[in-house]
Amino acid sequence: MEDIGEGTSHLNQGDEYYRHGRYDEALALFEKELKIDHNNSAVWFSHGTVLSRLHRYNEAIVSFDKALKINPNFSEAWEHRGIALFNIGRYEEALASNDKAIMIHPGYAGAWNGRGTVLFKLRRYDEAIVSYDFALRINPDMYQAWNNRGVALAEIERYKEAIESYEKALNINPDYTEARHNLERVLKQQ
Repeated sequence: MEDIGEGTSHLNQGDEYYRHGRYDEALALFEKELKIDHNNSAVWFSHGTVLSRLHRYNEAIVSFDKALKINPNFSEAWEHRGIALFNIGRYEEALASNDKAIMIHPGYAGAWNGRGTVLFKLRRYDEAIVSYDFALRINPDMYQAWNNRGVALAEIERYKEAIESYEKALNINPDYTEARHNLERVLKQQ
């Protein structure tokens, strides 16, 4: 892959590297930008996002915390902080981060979906379903939330509704193998 635009800022070029899966190069550019401007919440957020992609979750949380210290109303940073916390098993803190993202931006479907995922992990299935339903009211085409809703419904043996959720996910994205696998598993359980 060729170099990406010499005239672009480190943030823009880092974002471009990130989109192309060149995470180490993106991280280096974000770190270079942070040496120039360490008070930029967007750069700290991007830095944390790359660290998460590299499975360096504890470091990612530090970056998200720095972004949030600069801009406490950065709902995406709260959500991504929650994802990183979830990935290291700190579920209650992950839930609190998603709740903060939702408090700031109640129409943020991704945060509602993330909240549902954490609640599912905490075995709070009915609450998880409610969160997925909120995500789907905001974005009815969020196939991941339909799939997640199906998983939670199957867990409490509401198989008919689980099947409907998987089918909706597959109607939106026919190539979503996770939903197809989950649908086949539930059909076998009946």
